[in-house]
Amino acid sequence: MHGAQHQQIDRWDADLRRSNELVIAGDRLLIFSSYAIRHQPHEVERQLRAAFRAAGASR
Repeated sequence: MHGAQHQQIDRWDADLRRSNELVIAGDRLLIFSSYAIRHQPHEVERQLRAAFRAAGASR
């Protein structure tokens, strides 16, 4: 989850590096802003469910 603390370039850059390392290692990664979680929870849920389906989850 990305929020206000990630507005500093050094923190944002570190987050991007960590995200890239997870993807390189073969993990799937979804990134949501704190705004989306608070104000668009149905869209966050839709994307999470789609990711689970894409990964082969049955429910």
